[in-house]
Amino acid sequence: LKDIDKLDIECGAICNLIKDSRINRETTSQMYPQYGAFKSKLEEYDPEKRFSSALSERIFYGKIL
Repeated sequence: LKDIDKLDIECGAICNLIKDSRINRETTSQMYPQYGAFKSKLEEYDPEKRFSSALSERIFYGKIL
């Protein structure tokens, strides 16, 4: 599956983060060009992470829950 992820990145494809729980922070940041900007805005809006979820913990902070 990692080879498919690499191919997706090369072709500009993205995965569905909700459905694919194995996708990590590094892969997400490569697939989604606005990843950094979105993460920055999210941290600015909610610095205390009051509205976090298992998905946000996995794709933004690398935590496996």
